[in-house]
Amino acid sequence: MREAIRYLTSQKLEIFIKIPFLLHINSPAYPGYTDPAISTHGIWNFLNSGFYKEAAQIKLFPKSILETVGNDSAAILGLYHIGSLGTFTQSKGSDFDFWIIIDKKKFSKERYQSFENRLDAILKYCREAYQQEVTFFVMDQKDIKNNCYSLFDDPEILDAPRIFLKEEFYRTFLMIAGKIPLWCVLPDFQDAENDPGMNMDGITTQILSMYDDLIDLGRISSIPMEDVIKELLWHICKSDHAPVKAIIKATMVFSYGFGASNHRRLLYDKIREGYTKAGIDEFSMDPYKLLFDQILEFHESEDPKRLNLIKNAIFFRLCDCPDVKMPEEGTPKRNLIQKYIRLWKLNQHQVGKLLSYPSWAEAEKLLLEKAFVQRLAQMYKHVVKETKSQKSSLDFGKEKRNWIMLKNKIRTRAK
Repeated sequence: MREAIRYLTSQKLEIFIKIPFLLHINSPAYPGYTDPAISTHGIWNFLNSGFYKEAAQIKLFPKSILETVGNDSAAILGLYHIGSLGTFTQSKGSDFDFWIIIDKKKFSKERYQSFENRLDAILKYCREAYQQEVTFFVMDQKDIKNNCYSLFDDPEILDAPRIFLKEEFYRTFLMIAGKIPLWCVLPDFQDAENDPGMNMDGITTQILSMYDDLIDLGRISSIPMEDVIKELLWHICKSDHAPVKAIIKATMVFSYGFGASNHRRLLYDKIREGYTKAGIDEFSMDPYKLLFDQILEFHESEDPKRLNLIKNAIFFRLCDCPDVKMPEEGTPKRNLIQKYIRLWKLNQHQVGKLLSYPSWAEAEKLLLEKAFVQRLAQMYKHVVKETKSQKSSLDFGKEKRNWIMLKNKIRTRAK
């Protein structure tokens, strides 16, 4: 959170602080107001959040409005931010992506429609008053625990593999307000698997019975191979507008499925281990630093021929490609890129060449992009080759439409 605040402009920081309050209150004087006869506002235990305490000091909102919502009537159980904000990959163009957790049993269709109208009004305000793109992902606590990402009669999300939505959440989330994900305080799941006397379901039930400020959003023990394949397809499709991001995330996914045992461990478990060790301005457990280190180690030990390609991708990601430039002097991001430059033994000419990317000829840029896409295609083909016995079980049921869509897209993308 400190890093998110460090890099946000004053205007972006103002709306970042305002959003939780606009979700919590319901006043005709502020964006998001809905018919008070249908309650659509309130975040559980919001008055004890750091956001409330900070805003109370600067008197951002009238105290009389903020204190009108109790926990029993709060519409939102938890509010979290996911993605690059607060990490080494945060940039001025970073979107605000929020997860909103609700209990859909308490929402009639009428109440949920009013809730969506409220969110739409807040999104419009953010866009028009602050030029900030914001997305709210609304999910039911019980459904997300079971890796289901749809509400009411809406169709299941078919675009991205469901399990990686949760993986990214646990790897990058910022706690804004509401209940704390139980995952943060649970023992290591791998320890439970290796200890017959450790019953994770029993531990989960016991902890939840003791603390009402925790919420169970489920956990991930392993990544199914069909999700590895589908995620690789997804990143090939995404590479048409963000090839650097695509190759980095796809390599992480590939290492989960086909790396040595030390590369298959999910990154979010490593991040959780760092919670107890990290101090103020401690960046060793940054989600993207850990991701970079893992895919570098993977290539060094298992695919050294393509190590330079992934180094280029990491360099560009840290330097905000396509507007490539060195991070500000004295920032953690600048320190990390300088560390990589030393470790990779890049000379001044090589660094200068990478930094001059905005002025490269279009043919040169396309050549690099083609190298990224070809690497994505190679990973996908390797997965398919290694899992031929599973192919017949992958294209069926409600996922069939998504598989066809993804495969059709990559036919042109991966040529």
